[in-house]
Amino acid sequence: MSNSLKPWTRATFELIVHAERHLRDGGDFDRRMAHIGFDNAIEVAITTYLGLNPIQRNGKTYKREDVGKWSANYHAKLEFLEREAQERNWKLKVPIDEVIFYHDIRNGQYHRGGPGVPEAEHLTALRMAAFDAFSMLFGVNDVEQVLETWLQQRAAAQEGRIVRSETVDRLLDMADEPVVIAGQPYAISEALYATDPWAYQAVASAVMESRNVLNELSGKYPGYVRPDILHIGFVHYENVVYLKTVSRDGEISLTDTEFISGEKMEGEFFSSSGSPDENADLLVTALDPFSIINCFELFTEQAAAVIAEAHQAGK
Repeated sequence: MSNSLKPWTRATFELIVHAERHLRDGGDFDRRMAHIGFDNAIEVAITTYLGLNPIQRNGKTYKREDVGKWSANYHAKLEFLEREAQERNWKLKVPIDEVIFYHDIRNGQYHRGGPGVPEAEHLTALRMAAFDAFSMLFGVNDVEQVLETWLQQRAAAQEGRIVRSETVDRLLDMADEPVVIAGQPYAISEALYATDPWAYQAVASAVMESRNVLNELSGKYPGYVRPDILHIGFVHYENVVYLKTVSRDGEISLTDTEFISGEKMEGEFFSSSGSPDENADLLVTALDPFSIINCFELFTEQAAAVIAEAHQAGK
C-alpha cells in the first residue's frame, strides 16, 4: 500500500478534507457539518470502490447481482464493508453497528431536524471509521498523514483565508432572524461564513471602525465609565453609525446613533459622511456628560446620578 492518492479516490477524500476542516473550526454548525461529511465519506468510499474496474481494485471482481445488492442502501453498503474486512483479515477500528448508530444520529439531525450538536466522542469515532474505510478500500497506509499534507497545501494556497469578525457577526445577526438549514436554526453570520465566506468578506470590507476611546473618556471623566466596559468606539456600516461597546465577558453591543441630533445643526450628530474616528472625537470632546447619560449606558449609575443632579442645579 502507499500514501499517494489515485484520481478516482480524490472525490471521496475531498469529503474527508471538508469534514475535517469543519471539525477543526469547532462551532456548532461546523460539528454538524463534520458529522455529515464523515458519514458521507464512508458511503461514497464504498460506492466508488464498487464502481471501479477490477484493474483499479487489484484485480478483485464481484458478481453483478452482489454489487447491485450492496449498492441498494447505506446499510447494505456497510454489510459489504464488513464482509470485505473479514475477507482481508482487516479489523475495523469502529464496529459496523456503531457506524450505523452514528449514521442514525446524522439522519435525525439532517433529515428530521433533530435537536442537539454531535458529541465529541461520536465525531471522533465516525472520523476514525471514515479514515479506516478509505484506508482499507483504496490502499492508503496513513490517511492522517495524507490529510495533514492536503490541509497544509490548502493553507498555503489560501494564505489570505477569511477570518471571522465578532463585530461583523453582530451586525449581521442583529439585522436578520436566524435561518433554518436541515431543520436546525443558525445565526445569519454563522450560516453565511460557512456557506459563502466571500460574501461574508464583502460585508466585512464594508465595515469601518474607529479607535478605542475608553482611555480617553476615562481620563476626561475619572471614575465615571463603567468598569465592565473594555472598548468604546464607532462602527460605520451601510450609512449607519453605531456606538460599539465590548464588555469584559466579550459581549458586543451596537447602538444606532441616528436618534441623536445637535442643537445647532440639521441632521444627525454622528454622521456617516465623516470617518469613525471623527465621530469618536465628537463623543470625547463635543458631547456633554448629560447628553452621554441620556444617549448611552457608558457611565455607572452613581456617575449618572451626579451628572443629572449637576445638570438640574445648573438650570
